[in-house]
Amino acid sequence: MAIASAMVAIPGVLVPLDLGLQPYGGTTVLLTATIAVIAGGIGSLHGAFILAILITVIQNLSLLFMSGEWSVGVTFFIFLIFMLFRPRGLFTES
Repeated sequence: MAIASAMVAIPGVLVPLDLGLQPYGGTTVLLTATIAVIAGGIGSLHGAFILAILITVIQNLSLLFMSGEWSVGVTFFIFLIFMLFRPRGLFTES
């Protein structure tokens, strides 16, 4: 845990210097990670990893067709589809 904290400390100081410090800055990242964990399957590390990569790629590809303001909406649409058709997650046995 000490190693992980030390590795995060440097970007934690440098990113606000570049982008500015905002109290809600990590909310989008936290929501995207939560969606990846739930849609990948609770307790499935592989599912969360694969869904995180897939969601990121789809979010970035959506920027080709729509405004950047809607990229988070695309993430929630993916989550809605998973909850409708696969509520236990992608990598769990039904």
